[in-house]
Amino acid sequence: MSDAFVIEISGRTAGIVARDHGAQRFHFFAASHFFNALEKRAYRSPGEAERAAREHLAAKVGREAPHREPAK
Repeated sequence: MSDAFVIEISGRTAGIVARDHGAQRFHFFAASHFFNALEKRAYRSPGEAERAAREHLAAKVGREAPHREPAK
């Protein structure tokens, strides 16, 4: 099994996760400021880190989406 994986969300590189051999965990390292909140967090698997990055981006985009008036 590899020791590092790239996490991409919607064509955007979120970061990488690297295996911590001593703890059998993967640590996230952000590649974009959108994902800085996940920096150095530990995950059980690359898949778990990817899910966290997807959820984080969805929440962040939702908060920052501009308000639009309904179409008439």
